[in-house]
Amino acid sequence: MIERLNGAVASLRPATVATNATATLVFDTLNHEFAVVRVHTGTNATTSAVFTTLKITEHDTLTSISSHSAIVSATGGTETSTSVGFVVPTTAIEGGGIIEFQIPLPARKRYLGLSITPAQSLVVGAIADLFRSKWSLDTAATRLLSNSGATSDASINQIVSVT
Repeated sequence: MIERLNGAVASLRPATVATNATATLVFDTLNHEFAVVRVHTGTNATTSAVFTTLKITEHDTLTSISSHSAIVSATGGTETSTSVGFVVPTTAIEGGGIIEFQIPLPARKRYLGLSITPAQSLVVGAIADLFRSKWSLDTAATRLLSNSGATSDASINQIVSVT
């Protein structure tokens, strides 16, 4: 079986997120072995930080993302520390950009979340591709995961390998 056809997709529709507001994506990874989460950004016209929060979280049950635990290696900040695993680019992103998280799922909890808080008003969106399903996903409906955290409907700048 072609690996990509045996997976699922969850998405956070592109939208303008206000300064210090948060956009979230929560999805179920049950019976999948690998996830690639891509955060798409619009143009950041300043040289200040693009995000105040950019992180992947996890939890055993479907719950509010505020109850999730951050995955340190997938938590961005201005410098690495015991709670920040990678540095988020702080330079202007002309024409937008993509930050990609590559996540092996066997060691992760069932529900993953993505939390994005821009430092200034910014268009953001995200796509989570799940691979190597243990189920046969024969229809489009079974390949599309809902964004459990939703309240409403370039180039690669950084790749984060999650361990």
